[in-house]
Amino acid sequence: GGAGGVWGGVGAMVGGCAVGGGQSEAARAGMTKRWQEAAPPGEHHELLERFLGDWDYEMLIWMGGPGTEPARSKGTSTGSWLMEGRFVQMAGAGDMMGMPGKTFSIWGYDNFKKQYVCTSVDTFN
Repeated sequence: GGAGGVWGGVGAMVGGCAVGGGQSEAARAGMTKRWQEAAPPGEHHELLERFLGDWDYEMLIWMGGPGTEPARSKGTSTGSWLMEGRFVQMAGAGDMMGMPGKTFSIWGYDNFKKQYVCTSVDTFN
């Protein structure tokens, strides 16, 4: 029990994923080769560099749909590298419909899926 049991279980889970238990030697070798090819950052990651630095932003949100007056939100954001050029982390603060809040996003490129990915959290909802 306790935190040691939880962290021990997480370590075992991660270790099981990395080893690929129950796989043949050839299957493990194939998985390792694919992982090694996909692990380094590439040209798609380099495109994320344009988001580094300090930003001022203004967002327009049409809550009532087309033809209605948009709500305006303003704020600032800072982008920096995360995980040796694999991801950009964006931390920001601003307002949404007059309510102050904070945002945090991680942007990257998934070499396996061949697509950009993003996850975000905020204090607005």
